[in-house]
Amino acid sequence: MYKAIIVDDEDLFRKTLMNKIDWDAFKLTLAGEAANGREAMALIDGVRPDIIICDVKMPVMDGLELLKSLPANSRIRFIILSGFSEFEFIRTAVKYGAFDYILKPVQAEELTGVLLRAVEDIENERRRERTDLDISLDIRNHLGKYESLFIHFVEGRDMENINRYIDTVFAELEPYPAPQLNRNSLREFIYLINRICDTFKVNRLTVLRGYTEEDPGSYSRTEEVIDRVKQLFNAVVDDLIYQKNMDRKKIVYDVISDIEKNYKDKISLELISRKYYINPSYFSQLFKSVTNDTFSNYVIRFRMQKAKELMRIPNLKIYQIAEMVGYEDEKHFSQLFKKHVGMAPTAYQRVAVR
Repeated sequence: MYKAIIVDDEDLFRKTLMNKIDWDAFKLTLAGEAANGREAMALIDGVRPDIIICDVKMPVMDGLELLKSLPANSRIRFIILSGFSEFEFIRTAVKYGAFDYILKPVQAEELTGVLLRAVEDIENERRRERTDLDISLDIRNHLGKYESLFIHFVEGRDMENINRYIDTVFAELEPYPAPQLNRNSLREFIYLINRICDTFKVNRLTVLRGYTEEDPGSYSRTEEVIDRVKQLFNAVVDDLIYQKNMDRKKIVYDVISDIEKNYKDKISLELISRKYYINPSYFSQLFKSVTNDTFSNYVIRFRMQKAKELMRIPNLKIYQIAEMVGYEDEKHFSQLFKKHVGMAPTAYQRVAVR
């Protein structure tokens, strides 16, 4: 049974209307009555009616104010009752989503006709929803067969195969009517993409930016839905690539921090690679791509800079400075210093301590 309420400031009219209509014949139960819009609002919250029969002109809150107060996505069938001189009210009511209007004095035959159409409209909507649910479940089950493949291709950043299998899925779903297919396929692909985001710790907000404001039913052509799904998968892959680049850079920056803290100790590509569980050859290329310098050259340049700072301190011997920046062999240190600074350590020290 569907629920209806009557809202009118005339007590006698409400009672007459309640007794004039065979509510059961329309699969309706009369769930309550109210004398104005404000009373009706409290009643609506309590009984959640499917149909409201409401007068336009009432004290405290009129019918138009009540209609405007309903949520934009309300499914309530709002039937307006109005006098001949209130046509402007009727036009406004229709603008704000009234289901229909009836002129007073209300004839039982006219009201029963409108109620019949309202109930049919509710039932048709619910049948469509059931159909949508069935199609949605079919699409979800169908996508489930490909989920592991999509995960595999996303992990490999393989947009070519991702796009190919998106086309395959939609080709297999082609028998479904386009409106239901477009609406439900996009929604189900979003669910899949959410799971993939969770799997790879991808930022959903980045990937689905703008989707929450979209209406999945706004796509009239399946090709538009396919393009949108491909865009969303591309956003997932882009975010993974960004994450990988950030992870790669983080390793390099962590190593640079190690060098700057431990430049006095033994430092080599092999030792660093073992510490960070990374292939030495790969890390060498990675370091160069991030810093535009080789690992060994970066270490030497940093040590030479520290050596130059130490040479400003009077009475320090060159061999002492060499040891303090990580070189046991004074001769080797002197050669590197001259190569990178352009002066022998002793000559630089004489200038630095003046």
